[in-house]
Amino acid sequence: MSGPVQHSEQHARERPDATIPSTVGGLCTSRRGRAVLFFVLYLMEGMPIGFVWWTLPTLLSSAGVDTARIGDLTSVVVLPWAFKAFVGPIVDLGRNARWSHRAWIVVAQGGMALSLVPLLTIDFTADFDTLRLCLIAHACAAAFQDVAIDALAVEVTPLGERGGINGWAQAGMLLGRGVVAAFAIRIGAGSTSTIVTLLIGFLVVGQLVHWTYRGPAPRVRDTGADGKTGNAYRRALRQVLRSPMTWLLVVFAATSGAAFEMLGAMLGPFLHSRGATDDGIAWFYALPALVGLGGGALLGGMLSDRFGSRRIAIWAACAVAGTTAGAATVSGAEWTWIFVAAAYLATGVFTAASYALYMNATHPRLAATQFSAMMGLTNLCESWSARVAGRISKSSGFKDTFLLGAGVTLLSLTLLIGVRGKRLQQRNHD
Repeated sequence: MSGPVQHSEQHARERPDATIPSTVGGLCTSRRGRAVLFFVLYLMEGMPIGFVWWTLPTLLSSAGVDTARIGDLTSVVVLPWAFKAFVGPIVDLGRNARWSHRAWIVVAQGGMALSLVPLLTIDFTADFDTLRLCLIAHACAAAFQDVAIDALAVEVTPLGERGGINGWAQAGMLLGRGVVAAFAIRIGAGSTSTIVTLLIGFLVVGQLVHWTYRGPAPRVRDTGADGKTGNAYRRALRQVLRSPMTWLLVVFAATSGAAFEMLGAMLGPFLHSRGATDDGIAWFYALPALVGLGGGALLGGMLSDRFGSRRIAIWAACAVAGTTAGAATVSGAEWTWIFVAAAYLATGVFTAASYALYMNATHPRLAATQFSAMMGLTNLCESWSARVAGRISKSSGFKDTFLLGAGVTLLSLTLLIGVRGKRLQQRNHD
């Protein structure tokens, strides 16, 4: 029996546009257009995330907040992304009515902007509880947006293009993260209202992109032979839940990113401990991190489409674990920077490859439910990794923290052995 990657690639060569619905229009209709569209959509995702995940830990660390409290905040804020699977059925079944993917995205982005408004008037360290509540609300809206964008990507991207499209999507998201993080850290904690104002303005202006494409039309009916609504959806869901491959990928998604997530969650405090200044950290986010993650994602997408997402994910995960462990054990500031930069490059490759793997495993009827569940599990990995990293770094130091993350990532690769030889759900069995 052919492996999952070989099967999907053969299917892609035979029918390169097999997954494109006839109702799409605008940027969704060409390879270049899809690359531009998802680059921009993920750019809109990345800028607020860059502030929440990358900037705040560094600013709070500079303000004297201890690493355990920073890790706790990060772990709580990312939880809404971890539970995206519960939103997926709403998006999938909601297409039976008048709602399109674009409608869900527009509403969610409005909620993201509104949830940031209270941050214009509070002191982040003094009003920590208010900060946490606003960020959780923002994360809930952003997670809903992610689900709709993920579903759109699955439905309009051909099989042989999915590595590349994930590369462009990740490059856009990481550009947003890096630009915001570098700018925010550069101007310092005293100008957080300026940062928040720019984020809100970007989300509002960014709504213009939704005039440039038309996604799949809402499904008029979703019924089985007995005429009951939702039957086709439930049948596909049962099929996926009964597959052993599904559960192997579930555990893999929840654990494989541990090395980088622990490094990323504690990067600001870690670099401070190695003598780095806020300006130095801002420079890293602006250039090495951005080039490494974005360039790595583009490279990983290209390699995945050519050699298979499973193979590239394995090699990239090994590189992430090795460079994270290296950053923890080397001495000297220069080698620290080199290993951290290499870890970001390897993570970019791994992200594009692993996301293409999850996308190829997604049943077409479950575009939002299944793929978003896998994405949610990667966020769950970020949540538990950030919490563990904050606690261990406080009690045992950064070396033990990063070595633990590297070990978990390497151990997770054994799960992909079970994926070999199993066919991905590439056809609509409705």
